[in-house]
Amino acid sequence: MHGAPSAPGPVGGATSFPGPTGHHHPRGTLVIVLGVLAVAGVPVLGPVAWSVASRALREADSQPGPVVNRGQLVAGRTMGMIGTAALALIVVVFVATVVLVVLFGIE
Repeated sequence: MHGAPSAPGPVGGATSFPGPTGHHHPRGTLVIVLGVLAVAGVPVLGPVAWSVASRALREADSQPGPVVNRGQLVAGRTMGMIGTAALALIVVVFVATVVLVVLFGIE
């Protein structure tokens, strides 16, 4: 008995594409998770994501050879910046609300 016919392989007889060369920074996943959480509703994690990602990018840039997950680090830093901006906006709105309540007795 013969099995189902297999699909033809890539042109040239190669069976797989070569993967990226370089190393993964160990904090890539952490930075992405912190960044996503900062943007998705926990903006207090924004400064943490921004800080951890910036430190990881400095470490990655000082290492010889490319870092494969540099995009994760940059995306996490960007989301950390957005989360930090959201946190700042929340603080400004809260302080303004408290000031208005104290000054004008709005209830």
